[in-house]
Amino acid sequence: MNVHMSKVSQLFFISFVFLTDERKNVTPAKIELLHELLDDPTWCTSEFVRASIAVLRERYSALWEAYESGRITVDVDSLTREINAVTSTVTAAEAIALKQDLSVFVDKFTQASTTSLSRLGLSTASNARIQRQRTITHLLALVEEECGELSRKRANGTDAPFSSTTVAPSAAGPATGMARGELAHAEFASTSTAEVLESGATGALVPWNGRAIQARCVAVVNETKDTNTYVFGCETIGLFNYKPGQFISIEVKAGDRLLRRCYTISSSPSRPRRFSITVKRLDRGWISNWLAENMLVGVYAAISGPFGEFHIERTTNRKLLMLAAGSGVTPIISMLRWMADVGDARDVVLINSVRSPNDVIFGSEFRVLAAQLPAARIVVVPSSVVSAEWFGVSGRLSDAMLQALVPDVLERDVLMCGPSEYMRSATDILTRAGLPSDRILSERFGAADTGASVSAAPPASDSRGKAAPLRIPAAAPHPTAQIAEVAGPRWAGAVNETPDDWMAAKQPALIVFEQSGVEIACDAGSLLLEVAEANGVALNSACRSGVCGSCKVKKMAGEVRMPAGATLSDSDIADGCVLGCVGRVYGRVVVDR
Repeated sequence: MNVHMSKVSQLFFISFVFLTDERKNVTPAKIELLHELLDDPTWCTSEFVRASIAVLRERYSALWEAYESGRITVDVDSLTREINAVTSTVTAAEAIALKQDLSVFVDKFTQASTTSLSRLGLSTASNARIQRQRTITHLLALVEEECGELSRKRANGTDAPFSSTTVAPSAAGPATGMARGELAHAEFASTSTAEVLESGATGALVPWNGRAIQARCVAVVNETKDTNTYVFGCETIGLFNYKPGQFISIEVKAGDRLLRRCYTISSSPSRPRRFSITVKRLDRGWISNWLAENMLVGVYAAISGPFGEFHIERTTNRKLLMLAAGSGVTPIISMLRWMADVGDARDVVLINSVRSPNDVIFGSEFRVLAAQLPAARIVVVPSSVVSAEWFGVSGRLSDAMLQALVPDVLERDVLMCGPSEYMRSATDILTRAGLPSDRILSERFGAADTGASVSAAPPASDSRGKAAPLRIPAAAPHPTAQIAEVAGPRWAGAVNETPDDWMAAKQPALIVFEQSGVEIACDAGSLLLEVAEANGVALNSACRSGVCGSCKVKKMAGEVRMPAGATLSDSDIADGCVLGCVGRVYGRVVVDR
């Protein structure tokens, strides 16, 4: 018997037991499914793995006996050792094939468990099984990282045997048995930032202080057919210190062009050694397409941040309402993950508005978080459904829906994030309910695509002008799918004006930076930020497209024109604030910088 195939067969067996027998309660259905996979290994893409599955079929009884007698242990450490044992004796190509086929194998058992109803109205596997599946996913992602290192060595002419030092148990942390790079959605144990600091994890490295860094992609996790999670680390950063809900700016070079975009950090600062973003590939999204095609393990990107004032630390209320639509769920998931990790037991209701059941973002993660946060209630609400697919709440957010789902809304602070149309409608609904505006914390997201938006509804009424009742049918199982969207810049030129029109006049302008004591002459229609940078006046910036608000400055006098849709709150506008990256100056302009 080939020793490699013997080791691979044992790895698959241990993975099966790790997933299905966490409490010595493996079911006959799982055993039957295992034998179906062993008898018909057409799900394998690799002949090497297919041959190893044949070995497992022959060794099944002996392996099960060894497990029952205690000669084979099954936990995170033993799983890590098995992956090490296998990947240390195979080629990089075989290791990648093994990763792919083992991922398919693991998914088979998780998918088979999604038949019972969770509190979300979504079908679900056990929380323990979901977490164990993600443990395996994490370890396999690290195998892929090691393969990337090997490919770089070979490209440099230094061929080396494959060795899975990345997941060596001796380097593992006590809580997880893992060496590096917690994936954003793989919540294996509750570890607060304070605990990491106390453990001395930073060594001689410095914390992230908001400066631009070169971050290295350490894992790419395929979430759906068009969505990936990109996990980043940095050799010079000990801890990525940010607040749950903040975002970063990522800059990559595509040919002779620099592409820049803002993405919310989807991981939690309670796991500060890595951070992640989750990106959906969009038809006309330059950077999302570039990331999908080029962002591999080992690739570097310029990262600036963190930015943003939309985070959970802005409220101390013990009762929260979180409203999210589309990409707006991204900062919310960071907040919920942080709450679960640090034991924040606040009473939280999340209403997550999506276009359809096929557009649920972080669906399985919500199930885990709902179990980890007993005081949290998570409701996914698609605006468009087919009755056979969905048996939970549906429709656009409305006055009636808010009252039915959150009757105590006036006792809560609101954290709200989503597209502009949704935000306006939701704010109107909250205002009509009697919630003061200072209890609403919000961040507006713009979509890079032009698809139908998720919006809140106007007050519902029937033909007689009476409020229409909210339909909340009895919950029943329905299929799950998770497709993430991406937040990004919304450029909509001001009516009847374009930057070319503005620049055509070529009239003189003057910018006075009051605090700096600097006066700069420029052409009318020049961008405030570009003029400042060209003359050594420091202004914060990130997205450079009117989305993130990092370059916000207060205009004391003069005229600054901005395109429609620039991210400024009503209070910012009332205070005279402008965005330097999209604000064009005319005549004499005075800013408070």
